[in-house]
Amino acid sequence: MSRYCFLNGKIILESEAKISVFDEGFIYGYGIYETMRTYKKRLINWDSHFERLTHSLNATNLELPYTKPQLLNFINQLIKKNTETEYRIRLTISAGFNQQPTTLISVQPLQLPTLQQYQNGVPVITTLLSRPLPSIKSTNLLAQKLLWQEMQTKQAFEAIFVDPNGNVLEGSRSNLLIIKDQKIYTPKRDILKGTTSRLINQFSDQLNIPFTAKSLTLKDLLKADEAFITNALIGIVPINQVDTHKIPTGPITLQLQTAYNHYLDQIPHA
Repeated sequence: MSRYCFLNGKIILESEAKISVFDEGFIYGYGIYETMRTYKKRLINWDSHFERLTHSLNATNLELPYTKPQLLNFINQLIKKNTETEYRIRLTISAGFNQQPTTLISVQPLQLPTLQQYQNGVPVITTLLSRPLPSIKSTNLLAQKLLWQEMQTKQAFEAIFVDPNGNVLEGSRSNLLIIKDQKIYTPKRDILKGTTSRLINQFSDQLNIPFTAKSLTLKDLLKADEAFITNALIGIVPINQVDTHKIPTGPITLQLQTAYNHYLDQIPHA
């Protein structure tokens, strides 16, 4: 069954959605996006997502045709009009055509990791591929698309970018955090600022666990007491293997998962 989406001011069936063949998002990959999720049919962490959206727009000289309240209203209309239990929501803004930006909001059923993956962790691989303009969420996902094919071949859940100096950066679709000596560390530079990583920082304050953003090497990751990835869809997922190197799962990641689940449970029902 075709779902409803929002395209340039109208809520329509996906099957009826059309953009120009000259849309610069299609031709050049000139666009930005945000990916969000619902919990109990309520959008999560909208303020942080909109803040990052604004940063990406400013960095790419794109204009937003709608206000923050208008966008939230469109998203909530889609949540009500479609029939899934929970949603993965993508807001895309491209340069469009003839100086008229394209705004698309699409929804899909939310797919989460398994309970076993949340409890026991997931394997990741490392890569020397890089993501251009890492501080923005660009629709140019060629490097990630190639990585996702490699991940599928190697049965990896995620791929971690490593720069030429041996510093670990982030995942192809996630932020990376490690735990060493009861402290949380996350890479500081050349990464996308994660909305869920920001929540982790808040949780760490509540739990009295030091949180530091600094340069981290691949060696730091391999010697971590615990490591995990985060994004707005999956929340917090432990890493149990990096390439062929095993990583233990542990209590601090579990504490953070518990804090995150408590955060979700505080969100009122729709």
